[in-house]
Amino acid sequence: MLVLIRSHLRAPTLGKEVIMKTGSKLAIILFSVVATAHLLRMVFAVDLIIGVWHTPQWVSVLGVVGPGTIAWMLWHENR
Repeated sequence: MLVLIRSHLRAPTLGKEVIMKTGSKLAIILFSVVATAHLLRMVFAVDLIIGVWHTPQWVSVLGVVGPGTIAWMLWHENR
């Protein structure tokens, strides 16, 4: 009887894991797009002006390293 209870309790968990994997894949895509956009900004030396503030290039370094690392960690976790 204990085995039946355990198998019954596992079913909802499996459904949540599938949803988490889909969410993780979407997060990987989003973080990769952000990191790629910042990388392209650095490669092509695009000036980014927000209001009256010229955004320095080092901000894009953070924009590549941060989201790129998160995307890599999520991808590695799903494997």
